[in-house]
Amino acid sequence: MDAALLHEVWATLVCFTTVLLASELTFCLPNLPRRPRFLARAAVAIPVYVALFNSHLLVMPVVGTWLVSLRATLIFAASVAVLWALFDVPLQTALFYGAAGYSVEGILFVIRNARSYFPGLPQLDVVSGKIACGCCCALVLLAVLLVLSARYGKDHQPDVNNAFLLVFVLITHLVVNVLSTWVRVDGLQTGPYAVCSVMCYVLLLMVQFGAFQISSMERERDLERRLFRLRERQQREGQESVEVVNVKFHDLKHQIAALRQMEGGELRERCLSELEHSIEAYDASVHSGDPAVDAILTEKSTRCWSRGIDFSCMVDGGCLVGLGVVDLYTLLGNALDNAIEAAEKVPSWEARVVSVRAWSRGGLAFLCVENSCVGRVALGEDGLPATSKEDPDYHGFGLRSIRDIARRHGGNLTLEPADGRFSLTVLLPMG
Repeated sequence: MDAALLHEVWATLVCFTTVLLASELTFCLPNLPRRPRFLARAAVAIPVYVALFNSHLLVMPVVGTWLVSLRATLIFAASVAVLWALFDVPLQTALFYGAAGYSVEGILFVIRNARSYFPGLPQLDVVSGKIACGCCCALVLLAVLLVLSARYGKDHQPDVNNAFLLVFVLITHLVVNVLSTWVRVDGLQTGPYAVCSVMCYVLLLMVQFGAFQISSMERERDLERRLFRLRERQQREGQESVEVVNVKFHDLKHQIAALRQMEGGELRERCLSELEHSIEAYDASVHSGDPAVDAILTEKSTRCWSRGIDFSCMVDGGCLVGLGVVDLYTLLGNALDNAIEAAEKVPSWEARVVSVRAWSRGGLAFLCVENSCVGRVALGEDGLPATSKEDPDYHGFGLRSIRDIARRHGGNLTLEPADGRFSLTVLLPMG
């Protein structure tokens, strides 16, 4: 192949546009859940992205710092759109990994243009030079995959819900983009600048992942404090219940004596129902063997009692301890919140039912939450309940988080809708 043609093909295929997306996918492919028909989406989105936003083919009428920076920002926005189209994550998560990929691309840019920064490097022929450059870029991507993706993998996802940190990261990348573009446009590439540029991008990666990891730890501590307060309240209410129950038992003697003298009928049944309901209020505590699970289940049990929902549970809390505080609270809390919200809409009080079971078998942990509901819940193409304009939050709220948690821990989520019933089952490997 002619050397000039080879150089043109290389410049078209290995440019800012393609290297940026490859860097972003290095983070996303091992860690993020994929949308349905992932391969079909990728087969359409990636070629369209490369064809429309190829930086080598986007010829600018006037070369200037701001125009080049604007083009890079446009390509970055397009790459984030591709990530969001391929992976089943919120937009802020796509922005987070897009920014991480931008830093990696900055490092690879220095490698691809090493002779511009270090003129004394040995001159290689076109083929050998491209092979050497490709190998160096592949080693950098491998290092990113092994170091960052392994350290912040599926079980240690950074909390990207901190809007301030996300905006700070994006603005920092914008400033770095303008400065590096200014250096290139004015022909100020030097060896020291290349070294400082690489160090800057490495520090940006460390700060980005470190800051969001700290934010995740703070969120986990907040949940731990919340669970601790729930356990404290549970213990306090348990002590108070003992005193109240003593009084109730004294009152029960008089109420039972009065019921013996009362004739059968509606009045007697109403009194018995009120008596039974008052006793149930002091039997809402749950003991599963794990304090965090007990706190969550007791809170939801009390909520069910106050809404006239029949709540039952048979839970082995020990099989869920491997989830960690944040994932446990998110998974179990969201599953029960959805079930309670759906059961609460059932008109008949007798038909309002929520049950939760958790058990282990053969090295696997099973969590099953069932509830009554109105009609039959329709599932969308993604396997989650379809929403409607009249009730956009119906039963689907939080299920995406539950599915993501199950997948991160190597498990899966199964939904089984039926007429008037809905069942959620999470399967997780133990250990």
